[in-house]
Amino acid sequence: MMKLFMIVGITVFGSLGWWLGSKWGIYTSLLFSTVGSLIGLWLAYKFYKEFF
Repeated sequence: MMKLFMIVGITVFGSLGWWLGSKWGIYTSLLFSTVGSLIGLWLAYKFYKEFF
């Protein structure tokens, strides 16, 4: 179950980061996507530990 939360968090926040960064260029998109994926991973981990 934890892996599912992590995959969803990485996908959602990584996509959001890519979308936000695409306004400035490909490298900014990559940077924002990486940071967004890490934030999604961290939030999924915290959510799982808090509620399960």
